[in-house]
Amino acid sequence: MPAVTTKFKDDDTLDLEMFAVNIKAQLDAGVNGIILGDILGEERKRILEIIETGIKNRPALPNYKELNTVVG
Repeated sequence: MPAVTTKFKDDDTLDLEMFAVNIKAQLDAGVNGIILGDILGEERKRILEIIETGIKNRPALPNYKELNTVVG
């Protein structure tokens, strides 16, 4: 399973369209699943939707990151 990263545009926003293209290219190449690099921030849900839609019945291993360790 390859590790993939999220792509950014020139204005430093996430390039979710290119991310989806990257996931499709990996799957078209025959990978069995995806390991996802650090997921942080508001786009987390959208990134996971792209993965879930794209990989269908293959495994995905997301890596979550939080900004702090404060609970509550």
